[in-house]
Amino acid sequence: MFGLPPLRRTLEAALRDVESDKPEVRAAAATDLGFVDGDDAPWALGALRPLLEDSASVVRAAAVTSLGILRDGEHLEALARCFDDEDPRVRQEATVAVASLGGPRALEVLRAGLEHPHAEVRYQALLALAVCAPEEGLGAALSALESPDRWIASEAALLAGQLLGGDPERPRATPTHSWDEATHRRVREALARRLDDLDDRVAVCAAASLARLGDATATPVLLAAVRGTRRIVGDDAEEVTLAVLNGLALAPERYQTEARAALGAVAWRLLPSPRRLHARVALCRLGDARACQELLAQLRSPWPARRVEAAKMARLARYTEALEPLLGLLAGSTEEVFAAVEALGSLGGRRAREALLRLSVDTEDEELRVAARRAAAGLSCEEEGS
Repeated sequence: MFGLPPLRRTLEAALRDVESDKPEVRAAAATDLGFVDGDDAPWALGALRPLLEDSASVVRAAAVTSLGILRDGEHLEALARCFDDEDPRVRQEATVAVASLGGPRALEVLRAGLEHPHAEVRYQALLALAVCAPEEGLGAALSALESPDRWIASEAALLAGQLLGGDPERPRATPTHSWDEATHRRVREALARRLDDLDDRVAVCAAASLARLGDATATPVLLAAVRGTRRIVGDDAEEVTLAVLNGLALAPERYQTEARAALGAVAWRLLPSPRRLHARVALCRLGDARACQELLAQLRSPWPARRVEAAKMARLARYTEALEPLLGLLAGSTEEVFAAVEALGSLGGRRAREALLRLSVDTEDEELRVAARRAAAGLSCEEEGS
């Protein structure tokens, strides 16, 4: 039987248990110290600092993580020294912790981390710079694209697409950074050079990002990935696969027959899954009649869960023909209304904007009012006539 998760220790208990003879007890106490706040924080920080020298790596990793959560800049140099810890997990968690602290010195440490002899430090420093300093992060990603390390090169490829391509699930979101056309061209050229890579993961990640940037030259590699002749490996294989499926929605006309066939093999599987949903979305964006009809049928399904999934499909596909049934979902359950609000914010148009504005005033649900208001605000006034 499953029980309730154990309660976190009190501060007093955690301060006592960091002195335990058992490494697992010290590690658990170190983890709990990361969740104190207010006047208790100095006590927690004082107890965590010595644990960076603990004989057990599991304790050092927990202490590093908690120091990052508490975001105390005084421990930045101590965390930076953990980049050279003998344990890979400690090194990785230390890099993440330094990134969480922010500030000029943290950026200096992360820049140095890009050249660190340990791959996990280089990997996490690359990820961190993309968030903390996008321009530097993009430059680092372009350099890392040339790395012989498959994990670093493939992550650099994905990062380049994320930095320049925005969020495909939020197409109307305001970009966090503006990039000029010369930068776009430089990134596309760098990604294209890895499309023929012997390492399947590197080639597929480069192709997924190229597709995200609207470059159709990636389509043959995407097709190979869906067919299984290019294998996607790694803990993030599912995420990369979804990016591949999304990329096939942009297949140029000469590849669309192949793209529909490859997507159809995934889209019409019996059991629901994220892959099936994204394959159907891609087919809708390619104008596939069966996928479009299925989406509209699901929006009118007697089953609420199917209506919610169809609203997500309409949002991702930006399928304007779904406007009427989506407006109908605004009278449904709370989950349906939230799904419809997000979809209407993606579709746009005068009627969608009017419905969202009306909902933002009429509903008594504060969270829903905010969601409707944000969705309406994302629709430009120019769309009011559509």
